[in-house]
Amino acid sequence: MSVAPEHAAFDSIPAPVTVVHGDEIVYANRAAVELTGIQNLVGTSVRAHIQRSLSPDESTWAEQLHAARLDGRDPTDRYWLRFSRVDGTEVTVHVQSAPGPRAGEHTHLYLAGPPEQVAVRALTDALLAASWNLVHLREEGAVLAAAADALSRLGFRVVILRFENDRFFHAMLRHDAAALEEIGRLTGAPMSNLPLPREQATEFAQSLEERRAIFIQDTHLLVDRFRSPEVAKAIKATMPRRSAVAPIFSEGQGWGVLTAQKDDLTPGEVGALALFAHRIGGALENVAHHRRALRRLDELNALQNKLVLQERLAALGEAAAVLAHEVRNPVGAILNAVALLNRRAGAEQPEVLHIIEEESLRLDRLVRDLLHLARPLQPKRVELDLRTVAERAIATVQGRHQGAVPQELVAAGPVRVLGDGFLLELAIENLLMNALRASPSRGKVQVTLFEEPGRACIAVDDMGPGISPEIAPRLFQPFFTTHATGTGLGLAVVRKVVEAHGGEVRVAASALGGARFEIELRGP
Repeated sequence: MSVAPEHAAFDSIPAPVTVVHGDEIVYANRAAVELTGIQNLVGTSVRAHIQRSLSPDESTWAEQLHAARLDGRDPTDRYWLRFSRVDGTEVTVHVQSAPGPRAGEHTHLYLAGPPEQVAVRALTDALLAASWNLVHLREEGAVLAAAADALSRLGFRVVILRFENDRFFHAMLRHDAAALEEIGRLTGAPMSNLPLPREQATEFAQSLEERRAIFIQDTHLLVDRFRSPEVAKAIKATMPRRSAVAPIFSEGQGWGVLTAQKDDLTPGEVGALALFAHRIGGALENVAHHRRALRRLDELNALQNKLVLQERLAALGEAAAVLAHEVRNPVGAILNAVALLNRRAGAEQPEVLHIIEEESLRLDRLVRDLLHLARPLQPKRVELDLRTVAERAIATVQGRHQGAVPQELVAAGPVRVLGDGFLLELAIENLLMNALRASPSRGKVQVTLFEEPGRACIAVDDMGPGISPEIAPRLFQPFFTTHATGTGLGLAVVRKVVEAHGGEVRVAASALGGARFEIELRGP
């Protein structure tokens, strides 16, 4: 095949040059033949040359680039190729492409040589310096933000994606703000809400599976595959063509990938980005270790508080035994005397007798609560209906405080549990008494029962002032009370009864505006 006059000038250039027209290589100078080791390069199909000389990873990308050029699209004009020569050796070259004098013709100039060592070293040093700051951060979001900021300062566009449930989610973005706003307008959602399925994001999945960084020559081709044409156009308007994808591993598991994009990114710089991704993974491991340490510390504090409480209850038990002996009998005698005087007084009961009776009953309840709190509880478990227990507790409280506060029981039907009816009724009574004290005059107290697989719950809601976060941890401590007439033992008794049943008691804000105390028990 004769050489066209306009191509003859390339014969004297020491760098490899080829000219492609459509799918055919129509010219190759001597340096190009020596580079590839292929003597009959001219006349070869570009697709055949790609499949013969490039690695599988690069051949896929190169075929996409060639197809885009054949379709008249505007592909990248600078890229890197790793050739497998005829003798089996490999060489990496920087290719610069330009349109030829004829339609459908392109000239390719191959620049072989060592990687840009100065630029690579500068990037490596900058990223290593930035990575030292990551290990001191204690929140995952702070680590990702610091990593993205470090790359952004070096001129990169950054996307960090987390891999969960076979999808890649955008965990951190550093891109053009106007482009992100336009994408949100087109999709109706921010980028963080637009995950990429694993089967679609094959390059990201490959980076994780093979635990290696990948150099992507034309990121725009990926975007065309990921997004609709309208959205892809908005993304590509400000997105650099070249990018690196580096895997992020934390505690031995594939956490996600770091993608860094820059128009002048080189293959040599990918190693520095892979090292930085490794340091990000190490920082995320530190965050996970820190969280576990805090959790263990909380567990230790809870155990210590439990031991302190047990010591208090042991001392309280000794005091309660003495108190029961010294106080209960005299209180009983006072109540008997008041009953006798009431019968004699008839309808004209003096106010003083009413006061004596009320205060004596309060002392009797105090002694009873002390004994319940101090004695070891051994529930006699039988299958029972928690609704029936709640109804008895409500009737008891209403009998003591007739008309004080309206009460409502909400239950879809029987709620079956294994428990001690007497003790559970006592716990519900104490929750109702607590709600009565907290609620305003004629305020509503609501008792709700509900059942789920394996558990039964009862909740008591009031319309009082609620529970502040400062006092919530102390609510179930003996003798702690926020009520002027309270003893501070009722809620402590509730917790002891519930824990004896292997259940849990919680406090939260109520939909009625006050506090909500909820008991959870195991079902039958």
